[in-house]
Amino acid sequence: MKIGLEYNNFKVKMGFNKKTIGFIILGLACLIWIITPMIGFLNLTDRQLAIYLPLLIVLGEIFFLIAIALLGKEYWIKVKTFIKIKWGVFREYFKERFNK
Repeated sequence: MKIGLEYNNFKVKMGFNKKTIGFIILGLACLIWIITPMIGFLNLTDRQLAIYLPLLIVLGEIFFLIAIALLGKEYWIKVKTFIKIKWGVFREYFKERFNK
């Protein structure tokens, strides 16, 4: 999608490519995942919590998958590597701590 402005035959183009849109959607997914645990502390009824929490979780996942589809395979590999490294550190910490 190209958005352009023209002023005295001088064109200014602001390009929104797939990567930019992908990062925006990834930011929204992260924001949704940050907001989701905070919903429990709001003064909401049980029925509202039962609606909002699954809705936010599903929306976060959908936005994440759309962002990864737009960003491409190389970014997915970066995300997987980051998660594997963090999970390995977490797992080793608990192995050392509780398997004595």
